[in-house]
Amino acid sequence: MDEDKNIEEFVKKILSIKNEQEKTRLNQDDLNEIAQELGIDQASLEKEVIKYQERGEGFLTHQNYEDAIVALEHAYILNAENVETLKMLLQAYFEAWKQEKNANYKEKALSKAEEILEHIPDYEKSFEAISVIKQSNQEKKTLSQVNISLKKSRKVGDTIKVLWNDKIYDATIIDIEGFQYKIRYKGYSDYWNEWITEKRIPSEEKINILKTQTKRNVLKVGIAITILGAIILILLLKKSTNTYKPSDIEPIQKTNSSYGTEDSKTNLLPTDYKIGDKVQVNWKGSYYKASIIDKSGSQYKISYDGYGSQWDEWVNIEKIKPL
Repeated sequence: MDEDKNIEEFVKKILSIKNEQEKTRLNQDDLNEIAQELGIDQASLEKEVIKYQERGEGFLTHQNYEDAIVALEHAYILNAENVETLKMLLQAYFEAWKQEKNANYKEKALSKAEEILEHIPDYEKSFEAISVIKQSNQEKKTLSQVNISLKKSRKVGDTIKVLWNDKIYDATIIDIEGFQYKIRYKGYSDYWNEWITEKRIPSEEKINILKTQTKRNVLKVGIAITILGAIILILLLKKSTNTYKPSDIEPIQKTNSSYGTEDSKTNLLPTDYKIGDKVQVNWKGSYYKASIIDKSGSQYKISYDGYGSQWDEWVNIEKIKPL
């Protein structure tokens, strides 16, 4: 327990010295001297270094960079000349920065990369970290310049194109605050006014891409509707072929005129019928059995025997004769 307490005091003292003398780097002799003052032997110190180094390496393997940094920094405090610890610290800070873009991680990664190059002048990972971070800084600077340029070029009253749910709408800038624009959509009430950033204002290339996609979608919908219409038509035709209609039913008799055969001339005179009467109806030169289901003046609504109501129709009295 005393040994653990001594090591804890050792870490605190080193951190205190580093905080007071930020630019001063403690070498191994300095660390050994402090350890001696606190009664910590070299073997105990090395054991502690290995413990935290292995812990940090384990967290690194599982991409837990935050806990890896804590463990490896502890190991690094106990032995500042352990290059392997320094390499793992660089990896942890660099990967953590790539994930979160945290400015502190970026500065630490640069610092560790430079420190390693003092020991290993051709260490590839240091070159990679420094180059990637500096390139990122340059891109950020360029983007900032673009934003400043755009800010200067846009003003209140400008008409712009705005993206909303992958659709393009016309809008007017009604206010500007920093790199944000308050817009009013053309043809919409103030209820839909909103603040947007430059990301919602598409480039000409983006507009053309979306227009092309819209045309393709419209074409797809048109094709789908055409196919659906064809299917419905086929089904209707199929249904109609399975439904009896006058031409499918054997007629009672054929006639050479719309008034019946030569043998039935006496039945050709119009007769007054009532609803429910069973009659014969002339349909395309042949008579078919039917029932009177409605009446209006000299016209009767009839229902043909043997098929559905879709074939019900109004006919003149001249086309009807008693059954």
